Amino acid sequence: MNTYTIMVPGLEPQSLETVARALTDDGLTALHATVHAEWARRYPDGDWPQAELAERRRELRAMYRSTGPGTFAGMAADARGVPVQVLKISPNATLPSYQTDGAAGMDLHACLDYHGEDRSRENPVDIIISAGSRRHIHTGIRLSIPPGYEGQIRSRSGLSTQQGLAVINSPGTVDSDYRGEIIVCLINHGCSEARVVHGVRIAQLVLAPVSRVRLVEVDALDGTERGSGGFGSTGQ
Repeated sequence: MNTYTIMVPGLEPQSLETVARALTDDGLTALHATVHAEWARRYPDGDWPQAELAERRRELRAMYRSTGPGTFAGMAADARGVPVQVLKISPNATLPSYQTDGAAGMDLHACLDYHGEDRSRENPVDIIISAGSRRHIHTGIRLSIPPGYEGQIRSRSGLSTQQGLAVINSPGTVDSDYRGEIIVCLINHGCSEARVVHGVRIAQLVLAPVSRVRLVEVDALDGTERGSGGFGSTGQ
């Protein structure tokens, strides 16, 4: 049986079990939705008026069909943000953080005293990246990203414009089932060597909702005006 996962600011999920059951709909799978806190306070046992409940169901169906499950999952975050567990595997690691209230990504910091499981250096060693070469930069942290989301590792604009350093596979993907250390591969696009020091901000981490697809094999695809036109088909 498919149910909505409901997150309400300030309330534990267990207190909304009856509400979740009331919102059960076999036509929707893994649907994450927000419910206003005042609704939960008015109906703490989930005993909503049926007319109001029916209207809410219609709203949720329409939103789900227009956005898809991955985008819809992003609505589950309350004002405090999506909870993500983080584990420091080096005592000198710096936790990711947002630099401004409107920042989309958290900055990731280099942790250069960490070189493998249970091995730390007392004095961090700078990493030199020659022009045209690339190096793996440790961060000293692990993450547990919630299902329905991915972590996107992106280049920092300041680092790329000032030193030519960029994430080589930007955006890199951190899957929700990955539990290893976050390691960033930087490439030096500049003309001279670049130095990475301990604690410096090396990349951005953006948490984004994702959609999983179900492939349906067919004998032919629906036609479009563009057809199979590919590279350069739309002109300069």
